[in-house]
Amino acid sequence: MAEFILLNDDEFRILLEGIKATEPTFYPSKFAVAVSKRSSLSIDVVEGIIDFVVPLFALRYDMGASVSRFIDIFVAAMTRSSFDLELPDNAKDVITTRLLEILSLEPSLGIVSKARNVTFRHERTLVDSQVFTELRPIFQDDPEQPPIAGVILHKLRFTFVEDNKSREFFVTMDSEDVENLRQALNRADKKAASLRSLLGQTAMHVLEMNSDD
Repeated sequence: MAEFILLNDDEFRILLEGIKATEPTFYPSKFAVAVSKRSSLSIDVVEGIIDFVVPLFALRYDMGASVSRFIDIFVAAMTRSSFDLELPDNAKDVITTRLLEILSLEPSLGIVSKARNVTFRHERTLVDSQVFTELRPIFQDDPEQPPIAGVILHKLRFTFVEDNKSREFFVTMDSEDVENLRQALNRADKKAASLRSLLGQTAMHVLEMNSDD
């Protein structure tokens, strides 16, 4: 929050113009990098401000409050709290005025905040997956004899979040199951590409979740 308040007026104007001119991204850190490149502000300053503001958008949405009402609540809470920050005497007025402007940037920062909100608000959210391939040996009646055959199986582990807790779920598959899963995923890729092509003809933004995008 300190970076947000301590910017001078010219720097804050530059920040606002940079935010307005930057296309929304799924990751706030990537959005901050793009904003920094459009302005003379350092990436550390911009990223600090983005990290401060984006959760405020989400909090306001959850509260269902107007921008002005939310700011009144936030500033009142800030005034009652004890922050270990050296802030100017007019900090309350500065943050009120600046929040009113920056929280009105719905087509840019608002989208960045809502993207994560709509993506992760599910009963279960996948975090990671891994496949363990193993050989299940088939023994003769005498278990001391070497196995005469075996079956190759694949155990698919899903790591997901449910009720804010990390959980795991395992599914065992044979080679045919793996091929069916591969075809389903390939079909999902094709459908996503089709939607991107369709949305490319509109004014809608497609926010990709690939970490290298």
